[in-house]
Amino acid sequence: MSHELLVVAGAGRGGAAAARSSAVQRAAALLPGAQGHDRTETATAAAALVTCSPAGGGAGSVGRTGDTLQVAVGVPEVTAGPAAGIGLDRTAGAERRHVVVTAGADGTVEVRNDGVGMIPVFWALADDQLLVSTHLASLVSLGAPPDVDELGLLEYLTMLHPIGERTVLAAARILPPGATLTWRPGAPAEVTSTPIFLPSSTRLTDDEAVAEFRELWPSVIAGILDRHPAADTAVSLSGGLDSRAVAAAVSDLGAELTTFTYGSQRNRETRTAAQVADRVRLPHLTLPVTDDRLLADAVAETTRLDGAHTPAELYDTWFLDAIRAQAGTVINGHAGGPLWGDEKAHGLTGRAEIARAVWGRYAGAVPHLQPFLADAGLAAGMATAVQESILDSLQPWDFAQRSDMITFWQVANRQTRWGNMMVNAMRRGGVYVETPFLDGRFLEYLTRLRPEHRRNGRLYLRIHREAVTRTADIPRSDDGNPPAALTHLFWTGDESFPRQWLRMTAEHPVSGLRRGGRRATGRLAAIARARTGVSYFADVLDEKAAVFPAELLLRTRPVYADRLAGMLRAGAEAGGPLKGDALAAAADAVVAGRPHAPPLLLARVATAALWAADFTRRHRAAGTP
Repeated sequence: MSHELLVVAGAGRGGAAAARSSAVQRAAALLPGAQGHDRTETATAAAALVTCSPAGGGAGSVGRTGDTLQVAVGVPEVTAGPAAGIGLDRTAGAERRHVVVTAGADGTVEVRNDGVGMIPVFWALADDQLLVSTHLASLVSLGAPPDVDELGLLEYLTMLHPIGERTVLAAARILPPGATLTWRPGAPAEVTSTPIFLPSSTRLTDDEAVAEFRELWPSVIAGILDRHPAADTAVSLSGGLDSRAVAAAVSDLGAELTTFTYGSQRNRETRTAAQVADRVRLPHLTLPVTDDRLLADAVAETTRLDGAHTPAELYDTWFLDAIRAQAGTVINGHAGGPLWGDEKAHGLTGRAEIARAVWGRYAGAVPHLQPFLADAGLAAGMATAVQESILDSLQPWDFAQRSDMITFWQVANRQTRWGNMMVNAMRRGGVYVETPFLDGRFLEYLTRLRPEHRRNGRLYLRIHREAVTRTADIPRSDDGNPPAALTHLFWTGDESFPRQWLRMTAEHPVSGLRRGGRRATGRLAAIARARTGVSYFADVLDEKAAVFPAELLLRTRPVYADRLAGMLRAGAEAGGPLKGDALAAAADAVVAGRPHAPPLLLARVATAALWAADFTRRHRAAGTP
């Protein structure tokens, strides 16, 4: 089964202790998919380990030794004896993911996680008590106020994840990676954090980096294969480089795991994934995007998220039953791209210009989102507030030290597309996800790369040419170019696109012309659709380029439009910080085929409204004033 933990700690016996016990029991019953819970208490704390359906997704434990309480979720080797993990948290990555909460006899509470923060854990202080949960909304059930954090909401709507330790719940904070939270009654909470992924003073040469990858990567994959039976493990393949590096290593180690991808032969990504599987001689399965998958149970799925992301973009969760039928564990290439340099602000060293580059990715969303905010002042100041928050988050980082510092900021602020929310959502869906790029040893290796290694993905391409040779001549689905014919993978921010493209084309004329041609063709087709209403060519290109083209799905798959409208209508009933009438009108417009905003932005608005409603319901159920 998947597991969640809940803790309430504070001073006072008698009635105070009974109230803590009652709060934990109430919150346990309200967790999505709750099947039952094990509870333990001391004079100063109450804790529960909640077992949730469906089965799978991780392990957990709860117990008491004398007057010391301990509850943990994560990998079995940690949860079976949480005390053994003390001191290892900083170096543990995805392979030893965990959250451990200890409450001592003197009332002191410690909350620790691994060096990546693979399992999000949230905390709040309310009425002289510490509240801890691996499920954000459950903090309200434990006694936290239900108020939405306005800046957290704005950051979520624009960036999919609030920045830093902020959440969409005003009273709550997320524990950063490699952190220890210490609290005792009557004292403030103290958080210290030393994540794995910080710049190292040791820097590898090109040859050293390739040689170390060649030795380390198979060891990381072998560790995963040792932890899980082959018959219950699968590899998620895409059309990019990260997942093929996983598949090639699995095959080289002699394991015969099933690989899978989504889509059909009309999608370049799907065809490329099948080609990779065939090359490395692994069985392959294509899961079609049928109507029953599209946004299935989207309203209910919002309760499984923790103030980040949306069911409309967590595509893997649309296929959970099909994945569980094949395997209980999935290995994927999560976070590989950003770690190797996929960030358009790379090369910039001034905070102001970096903030502008980061904001440039999100600025276009603001006009679509502002009409949904109930507070006119909040709507008017949305762009300024988020820009200032981005700039503020950059302050602790010395960008003058190295031109790839933005990569470390990305990881620390969960701005790697899915953050860890995809892994967490899959955990709650009964699937354990192994992410080898976030293995502790591999992250430590990545901290020793030089900025020039990440620039344009230069080192990563060389690694594929020299260490992942079996698939080096297979084109990427993105631009049609194989690693064997590329020296340029990612764009940087310190040079214009034309200059970088011309240099790339000079080095590899065919690859450069192919990439430039695809970009130009896509833009011309989009312009034709916008100006003339002729969408056929753009639609064909969209379907080839993406397995889940949201705007095409909205126009051509009625069930997608109906379910998105259902999310909006459910959100419209919630009220709160988002306008109910605006959500209802957006739902009508979606059904009529004239959406007010891009569908993925509409899904974010609906998701945020549903979270706010969930907070309110939990607050009422708790009976707190």
